[in-house]
Amino acid sequence: MDKKKFKQLSLASLIILLLVFAYFYWQKTDPLETIPVGDISEPPKYVLSMYGDKKYSLEQPLGITVYDNEVFVSDSDAGRVLVFDQNGKLLRIIGEKDKKLRNPYGLAIHAGKLYVADGGLARISIFTVQGDFKGYWLPKEENRINVPATIYVDDNRIVISDLVRSGIYVFDHQGNLKLAFGGKGTEKGFLNKPHGFVINERGEFIVADSNNNRVQIFDNKGKFIKILGENESNKGEILTPRGITQDEQGNIYVVSGLENRVYVFDKNGKFRFNFNETANGDTLGLPSGIAYSGRKVYVTEYANKRVSVFKY
Repeated sequence: MDKKKFKQLSLASLIILLLVFAYFYWQKTDPLETIPVGDISEPPKYVLSMYGDKKYSLEQPLGITVYDNEVFVSDSDAGRVLVFDQNGKLLRIIGEKDKKLRNPYGLAIHAGKLYVADGGLARISIFTVQGDFKGYWLPKEENRINVPATIYVDDNRIVISDLVRSGIYVFDHQGNLKLAFGGKGTEKGFLNKPHGFVINERGEFIVADSNNNRVQIFDNKGKFIKILGENESNKGEILTPRGITQDEQGNIYVVSGLENRVYVFDKNGKFRFNFNETANGDTLGLPSGIAYSGRKVYVTEYANKRVSVFKY
C-alpha cells in the first residue's frame, strides 16, 4: 500500500471514529456504556449518589427504572416520581402537581409510556415519560389487585406482583387474567410478599420472595423450578430480598434489604459476589429497588434517601 492510500484510509477511519463519538455525545451517552458487561468477575465500582435538590429531595425511594439515559425513581411517601440525568441532576417531577399518585412503587416504561404501580390507589397510573397523565389501568373487577409492587409491561402483557395476595399476576392489556401463581405460604412454589421479579430470556420468572427470605424461579407457566443459589451446602437464603434485575448477559442482581447489599448470580444461578460499599466507607442503607442499564447498576436506598450508582 502506497503512502497516499494509507493516508486516505487513516483519514477515513479517523472521520468515522469522530462521527461515532459525536453521535454518542449528542445522545449524552458514553460509547463504552454500549458494550455488554461480559463475563463479570468483580463487583462494579461506586460512582455517585442521587438525592434530588433543595426543594425536591428523595423521601422514600423504592422503585427505579432507566429509560433513554434518564433515571426514574418512585418517591413513595411523597406521592411522586423523580427523574434524574446521569449526573444526578433532578430534571422533573411526575405525578405530584396533579395528585395522580399516592404511594408509587414499581415502575415500567414501554412504548414511551411510564407505568406506575401505586399501592395506595391499588391501580396502575400511566404517564408519558415527560410526565403528562394519560389515565389509569385496572384489571377486570373479578381480577382486581390489592397492593401492586413491581410491574413489567411488553406488547402483550402487564405483569404485577401483589403484596397482599402474595402472587404474580399476568394480564393482557385489556385486563384479562392470563396467568396467576404463588399465593401465600412457605412451601416451595408459594410466596409471601413478593416485592420484585424479573423475566429472563427463557421466559422464566425470577421472584424475590421477600418474607420467605429467598428468590424462587418459575417457568413461563408459573411452575416452580428451584430456589436461586440453593445447593447441597446452601439453602439459598437471602434476607428480605426486594428489588431484582438482570444485565444483558443474564446475570441476576438481588437486593437484600436487611443485609444492606446486592447479591449477584450468573444466569444459571451460581453465586458470583456481593457488594454494598459506596463512598468514604459508607454502605447501602436499607436498599430496595434496583435497575441495570449501560454497565451501571442503580440502587434505591430507603434509609439513606438516595439512589447510589455503581459502574463496571
